[in-house]
Amino acid sequence: MVEAGKVSLLELVSCLQGNLIAMLVSRIQAKLNNDYGKNAALVVRDTCPADPDWDLELNEIKAQLDLSRNPFDKGIWILSYAKDRLFRVV
Repeated sequence: MVEAGKVSLLELVSCLQGNLIAMLVSRIQAKLNNDYGKNAALVVRDTCPADPDWDLELNEIKAQLDLSRNPFDKGIWILSYAKDRLFRVV
């Protein structure tokens, strides 16, 4: 696709392309539409090597999520890139 000029190489390799929070909210929102049964948690693994401080972004993420239907009774979590921190979104 790069050779055909349909996509930029940077679009394929940059984890910071676009608004990171908007991408995260979009992915979580899609999961909220499914039924996972009892005792379910959603853990989103951060794959961005820039390793954002999610503590600073949690309120913004919560504000953008439509939680009127939330099948994750054990919470929604973000696992840091280094896999050494866990952030509770909801």
